[in-house]
Amino acid sequence: MRKSLNAFEIPNKTITLSGMDKHIKSAKYIKEPFSDFDILDLQDAFLVNGLHYIKVDDAISGRALVNLFLNSLNNYYTNIACLTTSQCNLRNNVTNLYEELMLGGYLQKGAKFELEEFFLEKFYYDFIWVEATDELVNSQWTTNCFRQMKLFKLDQLLPVLVISYKPQKI
Repeated sequence: MRKSLNAFEIPNKTITLSGMDKHIKSAKYIKEPFSDFDILDLQDAFLVNGLHYIKVDDAISGRALVNLFLNSLNNYYTNIACLTTSQCNLRNNVTNLYEELMLGGYLQKGAKFELEEFFLEKFYYDFIWVEATDELVNSQWTTNCFRQMKLFKLDQLLPVLVISYKPQKI
């Protein structure tokens, strides 16, 4: 496998909202038809551990891209999760991480150690993608979630694909 381009990598720094924002804004824009370089970059994003950032037109094309690449990997990943606040249904084999965190009470106000407990005892995923909508990125719990992931070095153990969207023209 070839080395990832810097556009997809994040140095080992503390995750902050402004740091995440910076990487989201500088994410590489991907659109079909994919160039050879796009395919190689996406292959790295899906197979190389770490935080990877891409930008697409909208949530529908982002999910289509993820599904396309996950299908091409032929069940390489067995425990897939998506961190999204969208009400749209995910594929049957994909866990909605936000719903799991909400239903388990891990995101309740005043909950100090619940999120830590989740990552220690309930986190078993081998691939995650994050649908970085404004609502998700601007939530305090998102910053805490990424901080815990970084604390437990989960970004070094699995690929985490952060998908952002181009601003829509009105």
